[in-house]
Amino acid sequence: MDAKQTAWATDRAPRARVLYCGFELNADGNQAARGLILNARHGIGLHELGKTLEAYMVPVEPWKGVKAEQAARAAAEDALWRAEQAGVLRKSHRGMTGAQVWKRVK
Repeated sequence: MDAKQTAWATDRAPRARVLYCGFELNADGNQAARGLILNARHGIGLHELGKTLEAYMVPVEPWKGVKAEQAARAAAEDALWRAEQAGVLRKSHRGMTGAQVWKRVK
């Protein structure tokens, strides 16, 4: 890992309050997302990460018609994007199901 990847992987500082569609992702959820991304051997999908984060979504001021599942998907997209920007993940070809997969950079 280079310095940018190491900084992303070891950042334990709690992020400022982050809301996704009116749902807050708590610090445990943020760490769970990082752990899942770092421990993914064969790649990670948006659906898999979103399902994991759904349990960590706390309703604060939910947008009208938005469910925790949708907010968790937005949080998962953000986590994958941040990991990709840090050089930890890269997008891979779509699998047989048509879902985008992100794989760890070695």
